[in-house]
Amino acid sequence: LIASFKSISDESPDRKRTRVAAAESKEFTCKSGHVWTTAVPSATQTRSHSVVCEMSAVLRIASDAFKLFITPAMVNLIAQKTNKKAEQVHGEWNEKHPNAIRSWKAIDEEVYAFIGLLLIAGVYKSSDESVSELWSLNNGRPIFR
Repeated sequence: LIASFKSISDESPDRKRTRVAAAESKEFTCKSGHVWTTAVPSATQTRSHSVVCEMSAVLRIASDAFKLFITPAMVNLIAQKTNKKAEQVHGEWNEKHPNAIRSWKAIDEEVYAFIGLLLIAGVYKSSDESVSELWSLNNGRPIFR
């Protein structure tokens, strides 16, 4: 019975480097919990089961794309909770001020507009602008007027 023995010195130089690098690799953990390693990632091809093969659809209407992220169920829930809170606040106001009674018109589709305006404010990086500046007729952004 003859056994085949292959020493590391018989291997190609690239293979030696890989073994040495793997043996000497170290891991470091950041405060955030992210793990960094000194090992070089493998240069293998992505496995076929990891590749998405579905055809993507082109959304021609912005509202269709918007409704993929903000679903009608989410909007209904926001509208229900907003209407409930507004009715409570208006009820308390009307009890304290019987001579100046206020009423609340229930909202539904307005929630889409409000969320859209919040997104536009984010696109324009308006976080440092006050609401009165955004809606100002003189200095506000044209899209908010």
